[in-house]
Amino acid sequence: MDTMSPRQSSRTLPLTRRVMMVGGTAFLLTGLQAVDAVARQGTPIAAPATPSDAVNLLNEAATAMTALDSFAFSLVTVEGETVILEGFTLEEIAGVVRRPSDFETTVTVAIPFASLDLRAVSINNQVWIELPSLGEGGGGWTSIGSTEGLLTLLSPDVLILEALPYIENPAIVDTGDIDGVDVTYVSGSVDFRSAAERLGDGADGFSLQIAEGPVELMIAIDDDRLIREIEIIGPLLAGEDASVVRLVTFSGFNEPVEIEEPEV
Repeated sequence: MDTMSPRQSSRTLPLTRRVMMVGGTAFLLTGLQAVDAVARQGTPIAAPATPSDAVNLLNEAATAMTALDSFAFSLVTVEGETVILEGFTLEEIAGVVRRPSDFETTVTVAIPFASLDLRAVSINNQVWIELPSLGEGGGGWTSIGSTEGLLTLLSPDVLILEALPYIENPAIVDTGDIDGVDVTYVSGSVDFRSAAERLGDGADGFSLQIAEGPVELMIAIDDDRLIREIEIIGPLLAGEDASVVRLVTFSGFNEPVEIEEPEV
C-alpha cells in the first residue's frame, strides 16, 4: 500500500498563544492583542483587521481546502489525553486523504512502557484498522464500520474541515511563518457537535459521539488560502477532558495518493 510519508512534521504553537486563546477570547474580541512578539515569532499586522476580514479569509480558506483532491495531515495531542481501543492512549494520527472519502493513516498510541503504530484505511466510507499482535492476540485487519466517533480524529475531512463555516467570532490576531511559508492566524470558536448535527441527519447517532459545547480554535492560513495548522483547544470526542489540546497540520496539497483496500 503506497502512500505519502504518513508522519508529517508539526510545530506546537507557542504557549503565549495558547494562554491567550484559553483565557482571553473576550480580550481578542475587543481588539486588544497584546502578545509577546518575540515569543510567538510573529510579524506585526500592517493595518487593523476587521471582523469581516476574518470572515472573508475563513470563507476563502474553506473554499480552497474543499477544492483539493488530496492532502497530508497530522494530528498531535499537545495536552491532555484520549483513551481509545480498550486502553490505548492516542498520541498522534498522521496520514493522507483522497477525496471524496478515502484516507489512510497511522495511529500512534501509548501503552505501558511502549508506543504502537496502528494503521487505518477508509475506502468508500468503510473503515479498517490493523491491530498489532499482543501476547496471544492474533492482531490483523478488522472492520470498524463507518459510524464510530473515532472517525472524527482519523480524518480531518470528516468534521474538522467541514466545521469551518460554523466558526463564530473570528478575528485576525497575528501573522507568522510555518516551515518558510507566511501565514495569517485567525482565532474563533466552534461547537463541533452542533456542526455535526447540521452536516448530517443524525440518524446514525454520529453527533452524539462528539463533545458538546464550543471550543477555541487558532487557524493558520497561507497566502494561497490553504490551511497550514489548526490548534483545537478543548475536547472533540464526548467524554474527553476539557484540558485536551490538539494541533492539526496540513501539507502535501494535491500530491498523488494511492490507497488500497486491506486484505482482512
